[in-house]
Amino acid sequence: MQITNLVRCLTLYTNASKIVRDCNFDIGIVLSSPSGKNQYSFVHPTTDVVIDRFVNLTMKLDLDTRLVAENARNIAIQNNIRLNELDAREAVVKEKNVFFRTNGQD
Repeated sequence: MQITNLVRCLTLYTNASKIVRDCNFDIGIVLSSPSGKNQYSFVHPTTDVVIDRFVNLTMKLDLDTRLVAENARNIAIQNNIRLNELDAREAVVKEKNVFFRTNGQD
């Protein structure tokens, strides 16, 4: 049961991360294990921003909170660019490995 819950958490985190990366959403997820012993959370850009938006959807955020949120978004965007570059490099390496294997140049 513990492994299944962990897999569900990882899947949910992966999907939330993709949503943040693709759509630039503010998101907060809080989970607990079936036994209630473990708590898990995923928040982007910051906990304060997500909670403030949840509590009062029409409230404008103060300047400090907006700056922190914008900085967190910029860091996420930079990390996403790096991740995409690494994914592209990995794909090239895989293609080369397949090419060398099929041509007997192992």
